[in-house]
Amino acid sequence: RFINQHGEKLLKERKISTATVDEAVRNVLRAKFRLGLFENPYADAAREKAVVFNPEHLRFARQSAAESF
Repeated sequence: RFINQHGEKLLKERKISTATVDEAVRNVLRAKFRLGLFENPYADAAREKAVVFNPEHLRFARQSAAESF
C-alpha cells in the first residue's frame, strides 16, 4: 500500500526502481491468475450471501475481532 500512495515520488527519488514495481505488479497478476479471476472475475452473489453473510460465520468473525483486542 505504501508504494500505491507514494510510488511516483519514490520512483522520482530513485528509492525504488521500475523493476521493483514491475515485480510487484507481476506478483499480483500471478496471484489473480492462480485464483481464476481472469476467467471468472465476478463473485457469485448467491454463494456470497450463503457463505460470507452466514450468521454463524458473522458470529465467529465478531468473536475473533473481539478476542484480538
